[in-house]
Amino acid sequence: MGTKFETFPHERLPGAALSLPAEAIETAAYSRRVDGFGTNPFPMSKKIFIVEPHPVHRESYTFLIDRQIDLAISGVVASMDQAERALEVVTPDLIALTLTPPAVDNGLQRMQALRDAHPSLPILVVSACDATVCADAVLQAGAQAYLPRERVPFDLISSIRQILATASSARSSFSAAA
Repeated sequence: MGTKFETFPHERLPGAALSLPAEAIETAAYSRRVDGFGTNPFPMSKKIFIVEPHPVHRESYTFLIDRQIDLAISGVVASMDQAERALEVVTPDLIALTLTPPAVDNGLQRMQALRDAHPSLPILVVSACDATVCADAVLQAGAQAYLPRERVPFDLISSIRQILATASSARSSFSAAA
């Protein structure tokens, strides 16, 4: 029998995932996703890790992702510092990372460090900065996709699925070639 973890439904404890130590982020899943023993009842669900500084946007990402049967939240943090600590113990399938102006340049450097530490982990960058300026820089820094913040309600889920499908087919092609 597995270790019993306490789950924290986000509707009753706003920001609960943010106050947990990095070791507990994986277990701070939502009651619909995690049973009483801390295992995902949908084992084929892809785990999404959210890095978003604004609490309202964290909730909106969580709301959109948590309603998908094929996606699960593996962690939600407010900063790159928290993300770096959490990714030592959490193994997501994709990171949804927000870069906020005016700190986009610093965020790109931190994202490149994250990419160097986890080269096979796909990154979706969401930002409110001008797409004509940011999109190329984000992609050159190693992200798989750039999504303007105003498109999140419409395109977040399809972007995540497209990145995951591309990453999965690339892994399949690589393993077939080996």
